Amino acid sequence: MPLTLLQRLSQVSGDELEVLRTVLRLHRLYRSVPVRVLRSRLGLSEGELYRRAGKLLELGLLAKGPVLQEEYSYELTRRGLDVIALWDLIKKGVIAELGERIGVGKESEVYVAWTPSGAPVVVKLHKEGLRQFKEVARKRSSYQGSDWIDLSTRVASREFTALVLVSRVGGLVPKPITQHLHAVVMEYIEGSPLSQRRDLDVDGALKVLDDVVHTVALAYREAGIVHGDLSPYNVLVEAASSRGYVIDWPQYVRSGDQLAERLLEADVEHIVAFYNTVFGLNLSVEDLLAKIKG
Repeated sequence: MPLTLLQRLSQVSGDELEVLRTVLRLHRLYRSVPVRVLRSRLGLSEGELYRRAGKLLELGLLAKGPVLQEEYSYELTRRGLDVIALWDLIKKGVIAELGERIGVGKESEVYVAWTPSGAPVVVKLHKEGLRQFKEVARKRSSYQGSDWIDLSTRVASREFTALVLVSRVGGLVPKPITQHLHAVVMEYIEGSPLSQRRDLDVDGALKVLDDVVHTVALAYREAGIVHGDLSPYNVLVEAASSRGYVIDWPQYVRSGDQLAERLLEADVEHIVAFYNTVFGLNLSVEDLLAKIKG
C-alpha cells in the first residue's frame, strides 16, 4: 500500500527537509534543480546529497528530473510540498499533530489536525493541475503565468482571503486561522455536505437554505464577493445545530467583476435545482436573487 501523508511526514528528518526546502526556494529558477546547485547551496558532499535525496525519492517527496549536461536533477513533488507546509505549520505552533484525511476532491485534500492545546482544526491542501482550475486559468488573469507550486499557493491565498472577508461580516463560513504555501488552516466543523443530507425534513432543509442565502447575501453586499462555484457539495450542514455553512471559496470573484452577476445567478440556480428536485419544492431563482441583492 502507498504511504499515507502522515507516514511520509513522520519519516522525514530535519536534514532531509532542508533539501526539500532548497528545491522549493529554487523552483522559479530551475524546473529541475541540478545536483551541483543543490550541493553548492547546502554545502554537502555528493555522497551525502545522494543519501538524503535517495530517502526523499523513496518517500515520493522528490522526483528525478532530466539529466542535464550529464548531471542528475531533482524536482519537488506535490507530496513534497505537503510535507514542507505541514512541518512549517508545526514549527510555527499552528498545529501539533496531523490526523486522518477527511475529504478529497478534484482540487484539494482535507485533513483534520490538532493544535497544541488539543483543539481540532482543518488543514486544506490545495492541488493544481486539475481540469477545473486549468479552465479557470484560461478565463481569469489572476491564474495565468504560474507553475503548479505558485498556482496552488495562489489558490490557497484566495480561499483564505475569501474566508476572512465573509467571516468578518458575519457569514457562516469556517473561521480562517492561517494560510501557508498551498495550505489553509480553518475552523473544524463536524458535519456533512448538503448533497448527502436528503434525510432532512422540509423545515430543516429550508433553515439550511436561509443560512446559505444569508451568507451569500452578506458576501455579495458587504464583503463584495461572489462564491462562483456554489452547489450542494459546497454547503456543510453542521451535525449539532444543522446550520448551513458555505465552504470552498477559491474561485470567488469580486462583485464588480464582469463575470459576477452571471456566476451569482449560476450559484443560485444550482441550489434551487437541488431543493426543487430533492425536497419537492417550487423555489424561484429570481426570488432568491432578489433576497441576496436586497
